[in-house]
Amino acid sequence: MSVIEPTWITLRDGTKIHARSPSVDDIPALLRYLDRMRRETEGVLWSPQDDLPTPDDERKWVEKQAQNPGDVHVTAWVNDELASMAGIESGRRARTRHSGVLGLSVMQAWHHRGVGTAMMRLLLDWARRHPSLELVKLEVFTDNPWAIHLYERCGFTRDGVSPRHAKRGPGRYADVMHMSLWLGEKQS
Repeated sequence: MSVIEPTWITLRDGTKIHARSPSVDDIPALLRYLDRMRRETEGVLWSPQDDLPTPDDERKWVEKQAQNPGDVHVTAWVNDELASMAGIESGRRARTRHSGVLGLSVMQAWHHRGVGTAMMRLLLDWARRHPSLELVKLEVFTDNPWAIHLYERCGFTRDGVSPRHAKRGPGRYADVMHMSLWLGEKQS
């Protein structure tokens, strides 16, 4: 089972965040987070027009991620507010199990305060300890320079761009940059 053990992290402004893997008890907060995230930013693929998962869908997701040794997810809480969600999901087939796809979102109120950096450190520490994970990949919108800068500080390199990856409205598109971090070949 891949979990992030509960840990307290102090941000540069002194704020303490509680980071841990999500549980089924978090489902109402997870759904509120997803709803708020899709409404407050164009930096994620979800939009207000997309349906949210049902509580049962979310329960299945939480239970599934806790059972797959190649996946890990983490939530960051400030007091009782969910400030960030992140995770890595590894390939399901033998030829792709060495690679994982990283996703990270941070509520706007917590941008530029170190939450994203803390979440990246947790995930990449987990990835480096993972017995077979050699490559971590991600996608980021090219109009999100703060996120690109964070990923580059963490060692990710730019691999290419897919134009018009997401449609944001009539005649409005967003390009996505592919980035990756090579952790090194492991004997698995």
